[in-house]
Amino acid sequence: MLTSTALLLGLAPAATAGFDGRLAVRPARGSAGSQVEVRIECPAEEPFFFRPLPPVESAALAVSGAVDPLRSTADLPATVRAVPPGRYSVSVRCEGRGGNGLIAYRTLTATFTVVPKAAPPSTPPPKKSQVPRVPRGGVATGDGSFRDR
Repeated sequence: MLTSTALLLGLAPAATAGFDGRLAVRPARGSAGSQVEVRIECPAEEPFFFRPLPPVESAALAVSGAVDPLRSTADLPATVRAVPPGRYSVSVRCEGRGGNGLIAYRTLTATFTVVPKAAPPSTPPPKKSQVPRVPRGGVATGDGSFRDR
C-alpha cells in the first residue's frame, strides 16, 4: 500500500508528475525479534530532488541505520518489536528541494504484519516408573501357600 501526500510551495500539482516513491518492508511479515529491511525510494519529480527525512515511524519496527543525504533511496535494517500480532503502519517523509527555495514533502506508507512467535518444539517429559519405588533383587512369585518346612 502506498500513499503520497504533498505540501508544495509555489507549484501546482500538475507540474509535479513523475515517480510517486515507494516504501517497502521485506519480508512483509515477521515475529518479535526478527530482522527485516525497510526500503525507501523517494519520489522523482521535477524540479525537486527528494531525500528520505528520518525517522521511519512504526509501532511495530525499531529502525536503525543512517540515511545518506545525497541519495533518494535508503535500505535500513529494522527489528520487529514485541507488540501484539496484527497489521501495523510504517511511514516516512521525503523532503524535496528545488530551485528558487521551493520545498515539497511526500509521506510514504506501507503495512507490516506482526505474526505470533513460533513456539519452540517441546521435548517429552522423562518417563516415570509405574511404581513409586522400583524393587531390587529377584522376583518373588507365588501366593504364599507353599512354604519351606
